Amino acid sequence: GEVDSGGDSSGRGGDDSSRSDLECENGDRSGSDPRSEFELREGEELSLEGIATIAVAQGCLAVQGYLITPERGGVTVCGNASVGWPLRCRPVFHGRYSTKGPERPERCVVRLEDASVDGVSGLAYDAGDKASTSSSGISRSRTYQHDVSPAPDAEAAPGGWSTCLEAVVEDLCDSRSSSAPLSEITALVCGPRNAGKSSFCRQLVNSLLNSNPVVAYLEGDCGQPEFTPPGSVSLVFVDSMVVGPPFMHPRRPVRACFVGDTTPKTDPALYLSSVEDLVGWYSNEG
Repeated sequence: GEVDSGGDSSGRGGDDSSRSDLECENGDRSGSDPRSEFELREGEELSLEGIATIAVAQGCLAVQGYLITPERGGVTVCGNASVGWPLRCRPVFHGRYSTKGPERPERCVVRLEDASVDGVSGLAYDAGDKASTSSSGISRSRTYQHDVSPAPDAEAAPGGWSTCLEAVVEDLCDSRSSSAPLSEITALVCGPRNAGKSSFCRQLVNSLLNSNPVVAYLEGDCGQPEFTPPGSVSLVFVDSMVVGPPFMHPRRPVRACFVGDTTPKTDPALYLSSVEDLVGWYSNEG
């Protein structure tokens, strides 16, 4: 893929009594109700299984590089650790994302709701037989389950990518502000099979969206593309968070070239000319 681009010192911003009142009013933090609201403390992590609409009522929450704030509204997310799509979210307090997030957020209050339709992909979801019993004893359906637990000490991004991602984002944003040529505001991501290229690109796109309204994504993987059907290379303008498996976030490309196979080995010349066409179009029209 190719992408263009005042609380106390603990960050907790509240005592145990105010936090308990919030939890009692809005339900258990382990997530049995179709709608819940709770506070995350520094050093905690929200894990989600299933599909939910997540919003932040107060503070800032990092979801795979993307910073959710009250102004950004709710986004639909998907998590399924059993098939390799874990979704873990962490609160952002002062000293973290200081140049891209809100200034010194004191608390992080999160809202979760069942997801019926994803506004980006248009996909509809049904809770099916995932029944739950609320605190009032009423049986309901839900599309997600969540849990709050202590966050591990490892880097927030998989593979220890956080430092690398922050450096790449800073370089791209600095170059863009100085009217640099296209070659200097482009990141080329490459690597062997199963190295994590797609996961890295999602994190990079989300991180860039924190300070840029749109990211141009040139999809060079004609076998397992992120946004479009296999068999082509495409150029997609991404303006919203990318999370979950590719089927959850299909996008209509601004330009695409059909290469007729899921590997460039069949016709390398056609593949290279198709990529050149997309780069040339973006240089002139994008």
